[in-house]
Amino acid sequence: MAIAVATFVAAWQSGRRDLRRLALVLALGIPAQAVIGGITVLTDLNPWIVSFHLLCSLAIIGVSVLFLQRLDHPAPPTVARGPVTGLAWATFAAAWVVLYVGTVVTGSGPHAGDANAPRNGLDPLQLSQLHADVVFLFVGLTAGLLFALLATGGSAMARRAVVVLLALEVGQGAIGFVQYFTDLPIVLVGFHMLGAALISAGVTWVLIQVREPA
Repeated sequence: MAIAVATFVAAWQSGRRDLRRLALVLALGIPAQAVIGGITVLTDLNPWIVSFHLLCSLAIIGVSVLFLQRLDHPAPPTVARGPVTGLAWATFAAAWVVLYVGTVVTGSGPHAGDANAPRNGLDPLQLSQLHADVVFLFVGLTAGLLFALLATGGSAMARRAVVVLLALEVGQGAIGFVQYFTDLPIVLVGFHMLGAALISAGVTWVLIQVREPA
């Protein structure tokens, strides 16, 4: 909370409206998470509320990436448009579908809170298959975006951002498969959550670099 407040104060002193708005969103995200956390406790760790708690954290990470971009690169008067930008938006949307379905998968399994916490009642096997399907879609869109950037002469920064995102996806997918076939050890679940945070940051960075080429 102290870091969020300090960030807002620094952004306010900068005199820039764009930084002030982003810093305000980040600062409000902290008490919002506290409220969600309180509801989570009052509902005995309801898996649907727990998933929303994680998704809000991932959204804060994405906004933080945009804030870092705006520190040295104010929003340009125009942004790139066209099929490649549309593909970047589709990749971004697919990433969030993957992240959401991932939280639902967790809500159906043994790590949806403590041992006595309720599960969402859905079939873990079917949900895991759905999660794998949307992951393949996400990876395919990311690879397609890379090829599109190469074919259209996209910026080196945008291509590098997509390559990094692809590497994150491969690593996250590997962790997901290993934890599935090893009965979900808690250590790997923790690394998978870290990977989700990196995916949120990475796909946000990709979208920024495609829309705002240097």
